[in-house]
Amino acid sequence: MGRFDGILLCSDYDGTLAGPDGKVSPENAQAIRYFTENGGLFTLATSRSPDFVRQMCAVLPLNAPVMCLNGGAIVDPESFRVLEISPLPQSAKAILPQLAHPEATYQVDLWYGDCQIIRWRLDSGRPLAGAFDAVPSPLFKAVLINSQREAAERIRDTAKETYAGLYRFERSWPEGLEILPANGGKGSALGRIKAHTGAKRTVGIGDFENDVSLLEAADCGIAVANALPCVKQAADLMTVENTQHALRHVICEML
Repeated sequence: MGRFDGILLCSDYDGTLAGPDGKVSPENAQAIRYFTENGGLFTLATSRSPDFVRQMCAVLPLNAPVMCLNGGAIVDPESFRVLEISPLPQSAKAILPQLAHPEATYQVDLWYGDCQIIRWRLDSGRPLAGAFDAVPSPLFKAVLINSQREAAERIRDTAKETYAGLYRFERSWPEGLEILPANGGKGSALGRIKAHTGAKRTVGIGDFENDVSLLEAADCGIAVANALPCVKQAADLMTVENTQHALRHVICEML
């Protein structure tokens, strides 16, 4: 019997596991290896793509399905096969021109198909309306990228009011607003990963708006000290900042 038997630890990457340089510290990596060697299940909850999972498998002992695209796809860390998807309705394409700020929104990305990406940019000389009409299903998420944090927040608030119950709207970074399926997000994906693994207890750790549902769905939600206030409010516990090897602190001091 290992110290961490039955525990599924699911960590956000940027701003939580990774440092300001975007890399995992040796201290965090060593603690995660200790966790998995003693019975724990470790995975990531990221807005990044399945290709990123391939890179992380060379750095981290991922031994549970990984949620990518903010839960839009759940990927096997050994075969990199997509195990489950949470598709975004095709109707989401029609609301993109309505949501985009005419001055602040300079880029819109749409993830689709085999986790591919198609991009519209304000300087491309083509209108946003109809730019994604030919994109086939499945859709995973759309991302509106703005030049101003305030614009992203205003678009989010308006979208939540206008399309309540139809889609999820949350930010993964200050200027980027993501559109996800209503039943999507990291929290929903955590439940599906738990079912895949048979874990008895789930622990989620994060720092930003898109991590709130992860912390709420986990049996124990942990916010890093550098997290947004909304994440801290959703958390059961608080750990150190990501720059202070937060995962090491969680594994060695809190679990």
